[in-house]
Amino acid sequence: MTKELKPLTGIRGIAALLIAAYHFSTTKTGNLHNLISLDGAYLAVDAFFILSGFVLALSYARSFSGVITGENYRSFLLKRFFRIYPAYFCILLIYVAKITVNISGDGAGAKFTTTDYFSNFLMLNTWAIDAKAIIGPSWSVCVEIFCYLLFPLLIMIIARSRPSALLTMLIGFIGIIVVSRSGEGAGGELDVVFGNTFYPVLRALCGFSIGIAGFYLWANSRLVSDTKSGTYLCVALVGLGLAAAIGAPDIALYVFIAAAVILTATPSSASQMLFGNPVSHFLGKVSYSLYLIHSLLITVFVKLVPLLTTKIGYPAAYFSALLIYLVFSVACASVSYSLFEVRARKFLEKVVLRPAPAIA
Repeated sequence: MTKELKPLTGIRGIAALLIAAYHFSTTKTGNLHNLISLDGAYLAVDAFFILSGFVLALSYARSFSGVITGENYRSFLLKRFFRIYPAYFCILLIYVAKITVNISGDGAGAKFTTTDYFSNFLMLNTWAIDAKAIIGPSWSVCVEIFCYLLFPLLIMIIARSRPSALLTMLIGFIGIIVVSRSGEGAGGELDVVFGNTFYPVLRALCGFSIGIAGFYLWANSRLVSDTKSGTYLCVALVGLGLAAAIGAPDIALYVFIAAAVILTATPSSASQMLFGNPVSHFLGKVSYSLYLIHSLLITVFVKLVPLLTTKIGYPAAYFSALLIYLVFSVACASVSYSLFEVRARKFLEKVVLRPAPAIA
């Protein structure tokens, strides 16, 4: 394993927080008049896919550079399972309890079938089997499992030469264009999240492969230590902001996101200040739990808006509820991270991956 690059962790945290704010701003619960527009913020999920490919390639490039052994493959999959499933399982139980008790009062439990529950607990609900996701945002985690299964093969194919990496980039972006033109987007061209087609899997696989290719091109170029990388990162982020402001197509925003992720890996004052600072890094640490748990809290905190409106007016009430919701989501995510991610992962790794006793 490679030493952690804190800015890469931090950019994941900012992306998770942005998604949490986006879901609050687009919720239909409470019939709120939303005062902020975060159109296109769903593309932060694509940053996750690219980041996963990049970071896993950074960590496991040497392990899978030659022949893939059964032991290496098993160890890799088990570590990924221990990393994501304990928190997913525990948070899923909380969602199921909420649905069963009908806290929201919308009778949501009636729309889920036995197949839905079965698929969710096995993390298969977005694998083109048309199962409804109980944890709404979990669709991306489930399709990423598909990428993990293919990862050793992908890195052997992609991270072998500059031409193979460049060709992967081209194919990946073509795949993203295909997804954006599918007409399956919920909130925008690339907001393809429902498991009734293969497009969510394709979206994840393209981003994941672009991340692997991006790692190879980054690691085998001057970008690794380029003193101008901070300037390039700022240009990518400004370009992203401008493209979002003028309503550019999703594919344009996607290119800037991919560039920003790759450039964040190079140590620079810009990457450190924006994503390597203690706040961003902490958000990155708890980002997985934050991503899973935030939608559970939206229905609770939107109810604050009408209660506060009578005292401080609607705009102040709306933004106060949004801020309290984000802070509470991060607090819950930090608890989940400590209990379900760190401790559960260490326990499972100790029990399952402990070395066999030496034969006398």
